[in-house]
Amino acid sequence: AQSLIITTVKQAGIDVFRPDGSLVQTVPIPTTSRFNNIDVVYNISVAGVPRDLAIVSDRGTDKVHIFRIDGNAASPLTEVTAANVPLVFGTTKKIRSKTTYGLTAWRNPATANAEVFVTQENSTTIAKLVLTDAGSNKVGYQKVASITLPSSFTLPNGTTWKPCFNPAH
Repeated sequence: AQSLIITTVKQAGIDVFRPDGSLVQTVPIPTTSRFNNIDVVYNISVAGVPRDLAIVSDRGTDKVHIFRIDGNAASPLTEVTAANVPLVFGTTKKIRSKTTYGLTAWRNPATANAEVFVTQENSTTIAKLVLTDAGSNKVGYQKVASITLPSSFTLPNGTTWKPCFNPAH
């Protein structure tokens, strides 16, 4: 009864459904945002309380948004992203491309921390973020590592693998 299906609708925000297909909530997207991928981590301490969180990459702002999940609430997603979260890949606020793109997250059993791995658009760079308690029931993140993988390599069948690039950029 508490199960949810949380989906990005890209430039339209996030939709939340019940398993029967009924729409429970639509989270509108901020004006400059462009949501891409979303993942869920379970049992993360926020202000000392275990919470389930949905984390979404934002191609428009080069940031990550974090939502608290409450499967019992009429509107189960509440944004809890701290106001001062940093850019993931950029260094200025005027970002046009090479922003956050793919995203996956997990709860590291050794530390109980939520770790988020974000790919960079049109790049082979991956950033590792760790979610942090930002106080006042808000969640931030800190970039703790990044790696740039080879831009091409030879596959066992002799062909060359290259990443897919978005032709619009």
